[in-house]
Amino acid sequence: MLVPPMSKVAELAEEKLAADDSPPLRLNIGGGDPKSETYVEREGYVLVDRSVGKEAYPLDYPDDSADEILSSHVLEHFPYEKVMDVLRDWTRVLKPGGVLKIAVPDFAWVCEQYGKQNDYNLQGFVMGGHIDDNDHHDAIFDSDSLKEMLAHVGLQRLAPWKSDIKDCASLPLSCNYLGYKPSGPVLALENVRAVLATPRFGPVMHFKCVLDSFTKLRIRCNIIQGCFWHMQLCECIEEALDEGAEYVLTLDYDSIFTIEDILELYHLMQVYPEADAICALQSKRGDDTVLIGMSEEERAIANSMTFARNLTKVVTGHFGCTMFRADKLRSQPRPWMVPKPSSDGLWNKGSGCIHPDIQFWHDWAAEKKTLYVANKVVIGHMEEKITWPSPNFTPIHQSLESYMKTGKPAEVKR
Repeated sequence: MLVPPMSKVAELAEEKLAADDSPPLRLNIGGGDPKSETYVEREGYVLVDRSVGKEAYPLDYPDDSADEILSSHVLEHFPYEKVMDVLRDWTRVLKPGGVLKIAVPDFAWVCEQYGKQNDYNLQGFVMGGHIDDNDHHDAIFDSDSLKEMLAHVGLQRLAPWKSDIKDCASLPLSCNYLGYKPSGPVLALENVRAVLATPRFGPVMHFKCVLDSFTKLRIRCNIIQGCFWHMQLCECIEEALDEGAEYVLTLDYDSIFTIEDILELYHLMQVYPEADAICALQSKRGDDTVLIGMSEEERAIANSMTFARNLTKVVTGHFGCTMFRADKLRSQPRPWMVPKPSSDGLWNKGSGCIHPDIQFWHDWAAEKKTLYVANKVVIGHMEEKITWPSPNFTPIHQSLESYMKTGKPAEVKR
């Protein structure tokens, strides 16, 4: 079966819903007790609330059964470690093409009011009203975190929404976002092109990663071989741009990644439009150096929380698994990746020469374009090892770099 491009998903979903003669099922999750004086009815919705004997999680509805699910100021009452499970369950119940509408207190708005010393009941906004056993808040959100969570569960066309009645979702503190469940196969990123430059003789075991990921996602992978990695990579990228790609995913032949890593980079691109490129977190072969660089100002204020968030701004990264917005690449002045020798004309390590990939990022920043590292996308760096038999025949492993420097390990010399 041919998989429709993602740009057609919404159109196909709407056509399918229009052809369905059954009355739409709209769920109002946690809408309150109908007997309460403060209850606000939403016409056309089925109430899912403890007051009527129905639990918000897990929903007692079959897969793909609801046209719309509305949750106004309910999600914050779940423990923060359960929030993603709740969203996955609600998405499960949605029909393909159905919409999930979420409203939660905006913690960023609360912080802003606190800074202005405005006379609001900020404690209640953050911790709940505590009027009964259910009125406690166990999670906080802002627009970025809410959008990211909706993207994580596979929802698309994320957008703000406004409440048409006077309820919590209409308050100024309310952060309201909706997302649509895709119609048809979710894993079809046909607007992405992957590019790969390989040496003529080198390990290409990572093609298992390519097969496992790109076949399912329907990503075409352009490959050009040659002796000069940076030249072949530039040629691959230009080819992908000529084919009309919206995103370009650069790869190294020694990167180890999963389909989840590719999807996460793609989702982050949707959620964070300020990111022109996002690289994965990857270590250098042979030591514990992480292949990112930060500006002196950002490095000076870096702490344990710097890499706790989803993205961290950096100035250089590795091309091992990095996603670019194609329009940003198209506007980047050529030539790319032109290496520079040291002031003495040397290319030796430590001489001050600038390698082609680092020079690319310098030129990228000069054009006011951004690079972020995805702190939760951790990929491997494949490295060839030598295995030696020890005197008692247990294996001793050594990197090629170590062998070139020191020769055989002392433990194996007889």
